[in-house]
Amino acid sequence: KESPDVLVISIDIKENDQGIHCRITDNGTGIEPNQLKKIPSSGHALANIEERLLINYKKPDLLTIKSKFSQGTTVSILLPVRI
Repeated sequence: KESPDVLVISIDIKENDQGIHCRITDNGTGIEPNQLKKIPSSGHALANIEERLLINYKKPDLLTIKSKFSQGTTVSILLPVRI
């Protein structure tokens, strides 16, 4: 049985008609709501990813962050299918 102090990170990648969905989830401490509003911020790795997604795909909201304080965080990235 795992200790509650063990950090578990899962990565799920699936492809469908919209594109490739990448989801990274952890069971960590999560992000406080007032801090979550500030992410991604300039200079933050997630901000760099979000900027590159916008430049390459010209679509907002391809990167999303959901977090519940003291329960964990999920970062989702959608890479649209190019035709």
